Amino acid sequence: MYRNDGTVRYRFAKGGWFAAMQTDGNFVEYNGIMSPIWNSGTWGHPGSFLAVQDDGNLVVYSPGGTPLWNIGAEPGPKDPRLQADVVGRDLDVAVGDFLGHIGLFDGGGNVIEAVTNDEDQNGIRIVTLNQFKSTTHNFWGTASANIPSGFTEIGCYQIFCSYDGRDFEQLQMRTAMVRFALLERQLGSTYTLSPSWYSGTWDVFRSLPVRGSFRCDSFVVATMSMPGRYASRTTSAINWENFIRTLANSYIRTPNTVFASLTAYR
Repeated sequence: MYRNDGTVRYRFAKGGWFAAMQTDGNFVEYNGIMSPIWNSGTWGHPGSFLAVQDDGNLVVYSPGGTPLWNIGAEPGPKDPRLQADVVGRDLDVAVGDFLGHIGLFDGGGNVIEAVTNDEDQNGIRIVTLNQFKSTTHNFWGTASANIPSGFTEIGCYQIFCSYDGRDFEQLQMRTAMVRFALLERQLGSTYTLSPSWYSGTWDVFRSLPVRGSFRCDSFVVATMSMPGRYASRTTSAINWENFIRTLANSYIRTPNTVFASLTAYR
């Protein structure tokens, strides 16, 4: 059923309950007496639209095509399953001076990646996993490193952080990596072909935010190395920290070598 009265753009009804894609960008489910019982949390993005993809995923996109919410597609044999898994494509193809392209899986159906151009001139972009794979016919698969579990990272993942520490959170490491990647997206970034990079810094106390600079492989390594104050100093945590530090300091690092190293890390 379709309706356009300035409030609801798309409506799907069954048994008195219905879901509506609203003009404010929010996808909302209502019960039979018109009370909202669930929403996608994507309000504030007027002009957004709902799409059913070929992989079966239901996605809310911004007017510019950025995914804002998705229900999640059934994973294929090469698809990521865990937060901070790394997806790669074209890893046997030379792109510029290095091989392939990699990005970080957010655990909810999207990939966070460093790219040369974005619609808002941000070097960090968020795309759906299906978009990431459909960009090429040479999708390689997923590197799911054995990131030690059971220890956490304490940090602030907002652009502005307070003196009293109320903005700091204690997160599991895979979650901390994804939140760090999303923060770099918030701060904005430039793209570089250099293997060297620098991370963005947010406003902690009185310093001003600074944009980072990455290419795809250094962005992935940065997300895994910058959250580094481990609450647990176990052998597995120390081994992981040393492994990522070595990868970060390698000047001959490429998307291919990062992907292979993470695949092999057990």
